[in-house]
Amino acid sequence: MTWVEDRHRQFIGRIGQLVEARNNRGTGATQDHFAGVASAQLAALRRGLGREMSEVPEVFPIIVPMLPDFTARPISAAQRERDEHTYFQVAALYAWHGINWRGSGTYRRDLGASLYALSQKGTSESMEKRFVAMLDCHRDELDTHLRSLVGILRTGDQPIAWPQLLADLEGTHWEERRTQTLWARSYWGGPARDTADAADATATAAEAATEEGASAEAG
Repeated sequence: MTWVEDRHRQFIGRIGQLVEARNNRGTGATQDHFAGVASAQLAALRRGLGREMSEVPEVFPIIVPMLPDFTARPISAAQRERDEHTYFQVAALYAWHGINWRGSGTYRRDLGASLYALSQKGTSESMEKRFVAMLDCHRDELDTHLRSLVGILRTGDQPIAWPQLLADLEGTHWEERRTQTLWARSYWGGPARDTADAADATATAAEAATEEGASAEAG
């Protein structure tokens, strides 16, 4: 269950284009120009961390054209405002963190999976305490908890699957505590998942060896 749809991928893709343009500085005059523009826009987005979009008016020409058509779904005006804030905050966090978890896998790549991956590098238990505190927090407190944990992932150069994060936070998933359950499974279910992946890899290798041996005998 990923919940990720085209609107999430397209929105994150636009932020990703800014990150890539900024990183292309030094590859030519044209690229340097676009890198400067992208850097300024990403800086504006970062100033929006933990704030309402209306408090950072310079982001309006950046973020508003990227937002999906919320009227295409039957949601209330209040839910639309919450979703707009979610998109804005995820954009600000991506502009700050800067690394997208690309590719696909056999498991759900969400924030819990990112934190689990970082925990395998020997991070302190304080990260887990912060994670638990976030899972127990009210929606109004989520921005602060997210910024803290994304900061830890940023320091550890651990990628985040931004389309998945956006999908997990959009709508009423948090209020229904569905997101918290999935993130918890991704984090504390990591060891079991690693064991299963290792077993699958071993079984695949064994099957390949058997097939190769059979082919050799047939030859």
